[in-house]
Amino acid sequence: MEKAESEVLRHSDRPSGLLRMNCGLTFGHHQLVPVIPEFLRRYPGIQLELELTGRIVNLMEENADLAVRIGAFSDSSLIARKICDMERLICASPEYLKRHGEPRDPEDLLKHNCLYITEMPTLRRWPFKTSRGLVNIEVTGNVAINSADALLSLALQGVGIIRVLDYGLEELIKDGRLVPLLVDTHEVVPTPLHALYPQNRYRMPKLSAMIDYLMEKFSHAPWRTIQGRR
Repeated sequence: MEKAESEVLRHSDRPSGLLRMNCGLTFGHHQLVPVIPEFLRRYPGIQLELELTGRIVNLMEENADLAVRIGAFSDSSLIARKICDMERLICASPEYLKRHGEPRDPEDLLKHNCLYITEMPTLRRWPFKTSRGLVNIEVTGNVAINSADALLSLALQGVGIIRVLDYGLEELIKDGRLVPLLVDTHEVVPTPLHALYPQNRYRMPKLSAMIDYLMEKFSHAPWRTIQGRR
């Protein structure tokens, strides 16, 4: 009887079942989706239902197990595990810089076409370290858009300069399709990446397996190693 009970307990601890998860569109496409196949090979008993979305999902209302979310959050009913800090980079395509020149000082940005995301007005103010202390340059441009992926696409086509989170830029910089700008004066503002989950799910093996996997893959911000910024 004891042996049978131990065997049942051992099998029940194996990660299995349906895991409902949501993640932001850009991080999901660039970072999460490419590592999912390895996760599924490692845990064949788990079925993953993944929603990539630009909206903030209420995990309790939608019966979701886990969210991967960028930035601060205010829902005290959720448990958070910080995965890493991300950073923003200022960059432009070689084509844009060939036509308009490269900004050498933060104030030079006032003469350039700078693109930004409409949903967060604070992202129009780009912070820099100067001899006068921290200075925010409020940029302007002829396009504002609500999608980081669309913003990146416009920059690649030479439309303007962007300041975006670094996790989708690694190969583009490595291949020379984007050029980092003002790296010595740009103030790095860490932006946290969290795994969030409801308190009543913290004992689920399938949830623990995914969170541990996210920590394994992303806690060291692997995209920053490729960009040579470690």
